[in-house]
Amino acid sequence: TERMQIDATGLATFSNGIAVTTGGVKFPATQSASADANVLDDYEEGSWSAVPAGGTSAGTYTSVYSSNTYTKIGRQVTVHWNIAWSGHTGSGDLQITGLPFASGGSGIGTFQCNSGLSWTAGYLPASYISGSTITFRNTDDGGSTYQMLQIAATGSYLRGTLTYFV
Repeated sequence: TERMQIDATGLATFSNGIAVTTGGVKFPATQSASADANVLDDYEEGSWSAVPAGGTSAGTYTSVYSSNTYTKIGRQVTVHWNIAWSGHTGSGDLQITGLPFASGGSGIGTFQCNSGLSWTAGYLPASYISGSTITFRNTDDGGSTYQMLQIAATGSYLRGTLTYFV
């Protein structure tokens, strides 16, 4: 009984799926992109440099701690950040730049702030992505109004996660 075929190009076709019992599936170090949307052709894990910035004036900051990772599976990217700064010269809306991949649309995530940032009681904080920038917005419980978090000049400790597509 035939269980597998290998054509002249080396493409293997299995009649009943693929089971991996040891070792796992390995992707090449450099992606071999496929035009077929149904082909999983990329998996990558790594670190990235999360940079807190102001939306009006990016400014500079004094880093206390930074540990940031990402996982990319096909077009989906999930980033995690864990950053702290003791002072910042920027102004305006709080942003995080330095993402490992630019967004091809939108994404949403959640975050925790231990110090330096505040928002109105009853508002739900969330992180959003546009291009290569994460912003932080708080929406009231009715969803009708929102406010942007402002960069903390005196410092902050911020960690979160966000998933988006490239």
